[in-house]
Amino acid sequence: KREFSLPSVITSSVIVQDAAKKGIAKCLSGNANFYVDSFREHFLLSGEDMQQAAFEGMKTCLSAGNISGVKSIQNQFSLSEEMLSSEETKQSAIKGMLKCLSDGSVDSAIEIKDKFSLPIDTVVDAVQAELIKCLSKGSVNNAVKIKDRLTFSPEIVTLPEVTQAIKEGMIKRLSDGNVNDAIIVKDQFLVATDVISSPEVQQSAKKGIVKQLSKGNIGDAVQIRDKFLLNADVAQDAAREGMQLLLL
Repeated sequence: KREFSLPSVITSSVIVQDAAKKGIAKCLSGNANFYVDSFREHFLLSGEDMQQAAFEGMKTCLSAGNISGVKSIQNQFSLSEEMLSSEETKQSAIKGMLKCLSDGSVDSAIEIKDKFSLPIDTVVDAVQAELIKCLSKGSVNNAVKIKDRLTFSPEIVTLPEVTQAIKEGMIKRLSDGNVNDAIIVKDQFLVATDVISSPEVQQSAKKGIVKQLSKGNIGDAVQIRDKFLLNADVAQDAAREGMQLLLL
């Protein structure tokens, strides 16, 4: 515009104004907020047009799960309550929450849910899938966050696929010798005694004891023995193996 000295009749035309709004929305959604004032100054957009452009940018950020971009736009433009509570915003928030969950960004998913008051039943399948993934991988902290902040019903942790993931996650943490995480899974997800006593869990607990004793971590080994109800014979075998490894 500046290089060609375009007259205001062109810069204020509907086509140019719409293009300017799209440019602003694109800048905002790409975290290039510093260009916005230049657009406003050179293309003389009205306050209403600026709000609409900001709204479009905010929805794009939200759909992508970019919660920091959303907050930046809200702070800069003070979007109306009508815009923030609109069905368009809700749908963008649902998309963003699903994106965050699929990326494993649990904190961002929770923030979007809380900020836009999303009913959890709109994303229940994604929440359940991410909970199972976190448990199976042994991502204990994220699993607990999902359980406490995102699960729509306490019964979700009793579903067969979820209980299997709980068991797998606990086995993984025990086998790795990660005592604290294994105990968190056991306590936070109320793992039943028959699961604790199962051969797979007992074997992984034994591995955990051996691993801890081989590093000289007697306290952690004792915690595994006591928390996971190892019988005396298994505990003795684990202690023998761990001591032998420690002496190598």
